[in-house]
Amino acid sequence: MLPFAPVEAESELSAAFQRALSVREKGPEAKALADSYFMETAVRLHRVGEGASFTGLKPAGTDFGPAIPAAEKALKIGKPNDLTALISEQVAHGIEERYRDAVAHSEAKMEPRTTADVSKARERVQAELAFIGYVEGIYLATRGGMHVEAAIAPDHHQGTK
Repeated sequence: MLPFAPVEAESELSAAFQRALSVREKGPEAKALADSYFMETAVRLHRVGEGASFTGLKPAGTDFGPAIPAAEKALKIGKPNDLTALISEQVAHGIEERYRDAVAHSEAKMEPRTTADVSKARERVQAELAFIGYVEGIYLATRGGMHVEAAIAPDHHQGTK
């Protein structure tokens, strides 16, 4: 498990492993609890190293969508072509969908004069922010690494005005 944790977490992970080992022999319940404790510690430290939050262990067989299997396949076969196509298609679809929604609400660009105008203007602003936020999230992910949380950097707006 050490390669999955950052170097600064090595001592904590090693200590958790030793604690789990010392308890595992005290019966089946102790073994299950020790194994769960160690795996939660390992995954938490792994997530911290990615700059992401720990949300608990996920059950075996959890479907995280097509991206992870496609990335694993790319590593296995030595070509990212299918992965690139999958991600490109999803990004293009997401941008187009949010763009269309923002444009559909563009009639509310004028200053709101009535309560109904304010409601329409809010819908427009929400649609525009959904579009812009989606694009920014993609941009940040392309700059980051493992997770969008890790991609956020102080200069992430540099060059974009």
